[in-house]
Amino acid sequence: MPKKGENSKAVEARARKEEGKRSVAAKQKSEADDREWAAAGEGSKTKAQAKKQDQAKQREDAAAKKAEAKRLADEEAASMSTVKPAKQKAAAPKVTAHQIALQKEADRKLKDAEQQEAQRASKRDVTEDSYEAMVASPNVNKQADEASARTVNDAIALLSVEDGATTPEDRHPERCGPVPL
Repeated sequence: MPKKGENSKAVEARARKEEGKRSVAAKQKSEADDREWAAAGEGSKTKAQAKKQDQAKQREDAAAKKAEAKRLADEEAASMSTVKPAKQKAAAPKVTAHQIALQKEADRKLKDAEQQEAQRASKRDVTEDSYEAMVASPNVNKQADEASARTVNDAIALLSVEDGATTPEDRHPERCGPVPL
């Protein structure tokens, strides 16, 4: 039970005073922390302040890009005004129907010649010129300085790089006489 002589309003006032002192102490402590963080880093910025700075930076970048684009467009316009248009070429002379017909005839003859050549190639027909070229070329398989061999042993002897005296027959153990021990 509460004491009889206690004033409830006074008790509430004391509690409010103590709460005020505690809040002042907490505020001072948070300010000290903020100063410490500000000294250590970028400073105390709220999210709103950081967002505002980012938006301002974006606006400045956009303005710089716009100014650069305008400058480039002005330079291009200036350079285009100094360039004179190219002189127009003289008109090509008119082509008559007769010239067109002659061109078509020449194209048709060329196409026919190509078709005939393709048919000869597919049939393996030989023209006189190509036959002469084949006959006139020397046969490299038959040359006078080559020797001929009628047996396998003769052929081996011709192909061997070593002396002609030592043939494979001479080296065979059965054909060589007695083997010294």
